[in-house]
Amino acid sequence: MNHALIPAAGRSSRLGRSKALLPFGGKTVLEALLDTLDRGGVQRLRVVAAAGDAPLAALCKSKGIGLELNRRPERGMLSSIRVGVEALAPDLGDDDVVLICPVDYPSIRWRTISSILAAVPAAASAAVVTFDGRRAHPLALAKSAMADLERLDLEVGLRQIYERREVLEVAVDDPGTRADLDTWADYAALSRPR
Repeated sequence: MNHALIPAAGRSSRLGRSKALLPFGGKTVLEALLDTLDRGGVQRLRVVAAAGDAPLAALCKSKGIGLELNRRPERGMLSSIRVGVEALAPDLGDDDVVLICPVDYPSIRWRTISSILAAVPAAASAAVVTFDGRRAHPLALAKSAMADLERLDLEVGLRQIYERREVLEVAVDDPGTRADLDTWADYAALSRPR
């Protein structure tokens, strides 16, 4: 089964409000990403939000999406990923794949999701998309790679996985994989009609 974990507990300090709830293509950023993941072949979705983010919790509830709360989001995105993986662990089968896709990337294409999910069984444990020769988002991990997440340094983050595992790189023609939503300028650029 294919799972997706969406870290969405960041402070959004440069935007001053939740990225996940910004309007995006007639939906919210989170809803657009959820639709993309669903269309790309993800069967189970789970969001990790900051404790106390009632509006995001309400949106997840209305969509029937699993929600986990990170009580210490200031420790960074890897801490949210750990919270999500811990919640997913009891439901993971040996052949399951977990796609880690931060909420900051709402313009990723569904074909990219489909491509990376198809690559993980061949990679045995991990795969990441690349665009223009550079690693991008999302990252897909097989169950066998989950234990590595507990051993990573929170200060350094998820990129340490590349030092611990052979990670298959899946080249895609999708600028959305590197189009991070951090600032109002990023949001304006991502929101322009294509």
